Amino acid sequence: MIRVKCVPRPAWLHRTVCRPEHANIFFPDATTPKDFDEAKQICAECPVAKECLDEALLWEGKAIPKFRFGVRGGLNPTERYKLAKARVSS
Repeated sequence: MIRVKCVPRPAWLHRTVCRPEHANIFFPDATTPKDFDEAKQICAECPVAKECLDEALLWEGKAIPKFRFGVRGGLNPTERYKLAKARVSS
């Protein structure tokens, strides 16, 4: 039998500005920096952007940008990768 442990949703999640209907904004098909501008504007208004970014960095670990998706906490995959790498270096 396979047991699956459910991870509880973070308490801050209900305070986000983003919503499921924004999925195409936060996870665009194209991945040029300009494609993330609208999502970043939404994140800039979010009261829990820091918590969102912290969770993304925790879950993504040492993954390269290719395996990171969307905008989280106001940063695109490449920006989160660079931040994670800088945190490990310091």
